[in-house]
Amino acid sequence: MGDPAAGTRDPLSHAGIDDMSLFLDHVLPEIEAATADLPVILFGHSVGAVVAFEVARRLEAVGRTTVMHVIVSGHAEPSVAHGARSMSHLPDDQLLAEVAALGLLREDMLDANGVAEVILPPIRADFALAEGYHPAPEVQIAAPLTALGGVDDPIVDATQLGAWATRTAARCKVHTIPGGHFFTQSARAEVLAIIAGIATDCYAARPKSIAIGAAENYPVDACLHTLFRRAASATPDAVAVVGMDRSFTFAELNAASDLLARALIARGCGIDRMVAILLETSVDFVVAYLAILKAGGAYLPIPMVTPDRAIADILDHVRPVCVISRSSGSQRLPLAWQGSARCIQLDAGWEAELAQRLLPSLASAETPGPDDLAYCVMTSGTTGAPKGIMCPHRGAVNSYWWRFVYLPYGDHEREACNVFFVWEVLRPLLQGRPAYVIPDDVIYDPRRLIIFLQEHAITRILLTPLAVRAGARGRGDDLTERLSAVRIVILNGEVVSLALAERARRLLPHVTVINDYSISECHDVTTSRIEGAEPQPGSRTLPAGHVMANVRVYILDDDLAPTPWGVPGGSYTLPGPTLARGYLNLPDETAARFLADPFQGSGQRMFRTGDIGRLLPDGQLEVHGRAKFMIKLRGYTVVPSAVEAVIARHPAVQAAVVTTVDDP
Repeated sequence: MGDPAAGTRDPLSHAGIDDMSLFLDHVLPEIEAATADLPVILFGHSVGAVVAFEVARRLEAVGRTTVMHVIVSGHAEPSVAHGARSMSHLPDDQLLAEVAALGLLREDMLDANGVAEVILPPIRADFALAEGYHPAPEVQIAAPLTALGGVDDPIVDATQLGAWATRTAARCKVHTIPGGHFFTQSARAEVLAIIAGIATDCYAARPKSIAIGAAENYPVDACLHTLFRRAASATPDAVAVVGMDRSFTFAELNAASDLLARALIARGCGIDRMVAILLETSVDFVVAYLAILKAGGAYLPIPMVTPDRAIADILDHVRPVCVISRSSGSQRLPLAWQGSARCIQLDAGWEAELAQRLLPSLASAETPGPDDLAYCVMTSGTTGAPKGIMCPHRGAVNSYWWRFVYLPYGDHEREACNVFFVWEVLRPLLQGRPAYVIPDDVIYDPRRLIIFLQEHAITRILLTPLAVRAGARGRGDDLTERLSAVRIVILNGEVVSLALAERARRLLPHVTVINDYSISECHDVTTSRIEGAEPQPGSRTLPAGHVMANVRVYILDDDLAPTPWGVPGGSYTLPGPTLARGYLNLPDETAARFLADPFQGSGQRMFRTGDIGRLLPDGQLEVHGRAKFMIKLRGYTVVPSAVEAVIARHPAVQAAVVTTVDDP
């Protein structure tokens, strides 16, 4: 809100806007789009001072943008300013002389041809804008005010500046600075120092970006397989898992996994010792999963799409006790792993074959505790070589418990599982509900997936937003009828766009759609229901939600200090019970990502997620992108995704990509 000519639109085409309401109708939408929900400090000089005040008042009334401070410069408080003579009605020659006396024009410009014709209409409009502004005496803003004035200003004195104190419900400070009306030019350094000091104080006063989930009790002494045994004991005859070729009741699944667990014990499976699973998404995968846990060990899932070379690298890096696969999968293993001693093949009839062997009893298995390993999952390697994430039972138990409380199962629930199968398939089983295994070739075919969900009367499912977009594309209202049994859809794996949320609400109005943000090293972190969720101004994605129980989220700057709410920074989580141990056989990488928590001490750790995000005023987390994709530009660290997010807020921009351009 600077000087001069606050009311000017185009001085060469018309006289400008001389009405405050009309002027703000033009510029306020642009200001709101530029600031979005960011905290702002407003500065206005001369006529711009009253404009800045009125903008602040209107922004506060809307409530989306936090006005931290307003700096009014070179203008009296409106009610006392109106005692002065009108400048807008002066004849051209007098107005030109007054403008020159204030220092806006050099004297040698006064006689230049055409100067008056160009500059006087917008200047006259500026004065009319201010002179016509008559806020009621009780009108105030909540933000603090600072009034600046020139010691030798001929039209504004210190008393008139001090009257601005009546226009704020907070504090008001007055600074007089050597110079005339346009001291902003003659004393630029001093003015900038005052503004910088105010900005620094405002930054420090903002609430810090630390979100703390509620401290809740969960089964602190339980392991995953003990929770499964309880569920199987409570509902032995209920259907537990359903696949394309076979299904098990809880009693049958318990017995099959017990048998395989005994075979694993015979091969040396025990606490913190891993067994690899190289199987398609299937019922047998669930059997292998439970068997490894019952044998006291930890499972290492290897997706079937993993290239053979990568499989060999994983086995060489992890050195598991053995691999559970089928004969078709075992052929992809290195020769040293294809023998029966190092590979258990779950081909047809495997249960009968194992039952004939003399195997150790389950009582001989080592008994893991909550802090012993439950599994080791390999990262995708999108930001470097794949890493094995070592996750204890405690983290999964807390994560599952929280989801059970937040989204409790009904009596007749049926959950379909494929996406993030190693995490999701156990959730319904621990609550005595059936898991329906979606085949790998079905999950990527929207038509077949909808048929699967309809035929099995599925009530809940976790999907990626990409899968939902593909499934909804070109679908009409028949989707509502075909998926009438679905109660809950959980979205995970990427940000949820506003367009997708609106489409889901329209096509599935009966469904509760959940936006869930999780990290392999931390399990679930935040969650929200998209019903009623609102994006931040200018954003095309929904926030990731509020922090779950027993989890903390920090947004920190490069010095590991919390940023103020609303200011982006690196995302760190202190999940407490859900935090992984670290990366298998990678101490340096573990030390770089699993850091000491500077805010709690007592040996607590936090995880550097690698995401850039911020905490919103309502406490929700907004994720912007990966910090890994940063660039150095003229010595400064720049996160392109953060710049892209700002550009994409403009209504005329559909998508934005930021890259560097080499100097010519």
